[in-house]
Amino acid sequence: MSKTTKIQDPNEIVRRLLQIEDDLMGQRFAIDAYNDLKLNEDIESQMDDVLRGYQMTGVLEAHAGERCGVRKVELDEFYGELDEHAREAEVMSRPTDARVKAWINREEEYVKRKKRLLELERKHNVLKHLNRTYYMMYELIRTKSANLRRESSNLGETPERTKRFPRPDKKKKRRRS
Repeated sequence: MSKTTKIQDPNEIVRRLLQIEDDLMGQRFAIDAYNDLKLNEDIESQMDDVLRGYQMTGVLEAHAGERCGVRKVELDEFYGELDEHAREAEVMSRPTDARVKAWINREEEYVKRKKRLLELERKHNVLKHLNRTYYMMYELIRTKSANLRRESSNLGETPERTKRFPRPDKKKKRRRS
């Protein structure tokens, strides 16, 4: 049995959940999304951190999706091998589809491989949502930066009516006779 520890502090739970580690092309990567996604006053450096996090989680998400796909193909292939074995080796007296499926789902090696696939899918989903979160943070920082720029400019000198879309001059049309 695995030993589980209880974490009392909710912030510690979130901190641990938002620390992502992965291997990519022989390199070990660690992302501390808990600290990257906190708003702070230095918008420019935070923008760089958030963009870097967005890029990293996007690449890691793509590779995690690829690993899930490969593992699913391998699991389907193994399922087929077990199905053949159950029907040809007469593992059971009357191999109906339901009985063969039940036997495969209880087979120890198949269960291990299925659990590994579920772990990879969970990691892929976490990276996908984390990537969306980094993008949302990027948009939030852009909005905050634009609002700060707008506040720092002199808003009292704005014209009453903008001339963004001026009406065309009304010219008299000449009638052809």
